[in-house]
Amino acid sequence: MSREERITHVFTVRGRPVGFRPGKLFGAALVAMERGHFPVSHTGYRSVCGIIGSGPGKPEDVSQEFLDTRALEEERTVRAILKACGKAGKPEGNPIHNYIRISSDYQQAMRCGFFATDENRRTLWAAAFQLLAIVESDARFQPVPVKGYLARTKEICRDARDDAKSMKEALVGMAAGTFPKKVPCGGLVGLESYFELPPKPAGEPVIDLGGFVPEMKLKLPVTVLKPVRTVRLRSAPEEKPSGPVEVQLGFLDVLSADAISGNADPPDSPRSKLST
Repeated sequence: MSREERITHVFTVRGRPVGFRPGKLFGAALVAMERGHFPVSHTGYRSVCGIIGSGPGKPEDVSQEFLDTRALEEERTVRAILKACGKAGKPEGNPIHNYIRISSDYQQAMRCGFFATDENRRTLWAAAFQLLAIVESDARFQPVPVKGYLARTKEICRDARDDAKSMKEALVGMAAGTFPKKVPCGGLVGLESYFELPPKPAGEPVIDLGGFVPEMKLKLPVTVLKPVRTVRLRSAPEEKPSGPVEVQLGFLDVLSADAISGNADPPDSPRSKLST
């Protein structure tokens, strides 16, 4: 092991070990020492060159306040990813935009789950699974070729769908506690460090990803304007209107909604006197 790979100090953050690794010539980094929660970075690595002067870094260059701040930032990152996942399942009408948005969110959720707490991993991976299932089952979220757009050829779109399928299969396997020896799919490139760490003695947590009801497969009807229908409204028995009045069905709906909510007009209002 070279000098720049040697861990010279171990911090404790949120009850978890955080290794300090000085650079060979300058700077340093915080690195994960084992699988599981790494509170200062969801990638298992955090450079601290920005807070260190010239030359190789020293453990005393990193304050506990800095470590605690990084842990809080990571917690906010998890919340932001989950919030984005909640919005990603709502189509915006354009399959290309839908796919770009939803694929970015399920990748973030899946990647962030490796070095998260067991509880956060369950939540993040369940969210990623739901989004991957939507892509698999709903054409409104699948990449489609666009004429004249080189990034959306038929071949590229096919590969993108295959990548999503591979990520879903990898996610299901890892949620069951079966981890491969290396990164299982292209969408997780950059997380090699997790698979290089020793396996957990007690094994990885088994995660219930939840069921998926393909509600998104329901085809929403296209709005079509129809001829205006008219109805006649009868006044109360004591009213004696002078003639028929016709109103659009939309206006009738408003009246019905008001009546249901208790906001109906008083008997002497103009709307209550509509009659035949």
